[in-house]
Amino acid sequence: MRKSKKLSAVSSKQPPEEPTLFLDRNLGRHVIADRLRSEGIKIELHDDHLLPDSPDEDWIKLVGQKNWVAITKDKNIRYRFAELASIQDI
Repeated sequence: MRKSKKLSAVSSKQPPEEPTLFLDRNLGRHVIADRLRSEGIKIELHDDHLLPDSPDEDWIKLVGQKNWVAITKDKNIRYRFAELASIQDI
C-alpha cells in the first residue's frame, strides 16, 4: 500500500500559535494580567482598546474580529440578548 507524501496539519513541525487572551475590565488591569504575562501569555486589556463604559457588545465584537479568547467574570453575559446578538454578528 502506498502512503501519501502530503503532510497533514498534525505532522507539521510548527506548533500552533499561542492564543491571545482578552481580559474583560471586571478582571482588573494588573494582578491577573501581570501574572499571565509573567508566564509568557499574550494579554489584551479592555481599557487598552475601548472606553471604560463601552457596552459588552463592543468588546465581544472586537474579540471575535481579532480571534482572541475572552475571559470575564460576568456569569450572566450568556443570558443577555444584546451580548448574544453581538456574538451572532461576528
